Amino acid sequence: MKSKSKHFRFLNVQNGSVIAYLTVDNMKDENQLKSFLERERCKLAIQRQDYLESMYWEEIREVN
Repeated sequence: MKSKSKHFRFLNVQNGSVIAYLTVDNMKDENQLKSFLERERCKLAIQRQDYLESMYWEEIREVN
């Protein structure tokens, strides 16, 4: 049985380096997921004392 987890990474806009990884379990509503990811992006920006616009997130998809 496959897990319904989704994996994301937060990246630096300027150089594409990975800032953080995040796994989200069982979040079916896309709007809820997007707002959760944006909150996490804000938390990362505060923790890193960095501009919010300097990072973005993308889903990590498995290649079969």
